[in-house]
Amino acid sequence: MNDTSTHRAGRFDGRPANGSWAWRGDELYDEHGVMIADVRAEVLRADRHRLLLERSPERMSFGLRGTAVDGTVYLLTQSSFTVAHLEADCQGRRYVLTRHKPWRKERIITDLASGDRVARVRPRFDGTVELHDGSGLGNVNLLDVAFMSFGCKLVDSPGHNLRI
Repeated sequence: MNDTSTHRAGRFDGRPANGSWAWRGDELYDEHGVMIADVRAEVLRADRHRLLLERSPERMSFGLRGTAVDGTVYLLTQSSFTVAHLEADCQGRRYVLTRHKPWRKERIITDLASGDRVARVRPRFDGTVELHDGSGLGNVNLLDVAFMSFGCKLVDSPGHNLRI
């Protein structure tokens, strides 16, 4: 199995890109239309890695846990009274996912270690969730981005529920 530290999000082939990815249904596509991650039967697959996804059963707060085959844990949790602020911990790599406009569900993912804006996540009315480049996207693991953006899809997209 490949180490995710060598597989970064962002541009895979060195060509200039528009920096836009999209979750269509339960599949994540890059800017070239290539599927780079998917979720099937509550298992997120990205870059030969798998995370078993479990959503928090609490109705008043959001939480998503991803457990890898080797037992490592990825967490995405609500850090305030509302879901306007989420925090992610991906094997010790920490991020915040913040809605900056009160009436929109668009989020900015920020890497806490570097302060870089990783991506802007924007849900659409048709259920598609778009990811747009931030300055730090090329330095983030694909599995981290796939996990966090899928969590945003669960929280922010209309009519999407994770089955347990």
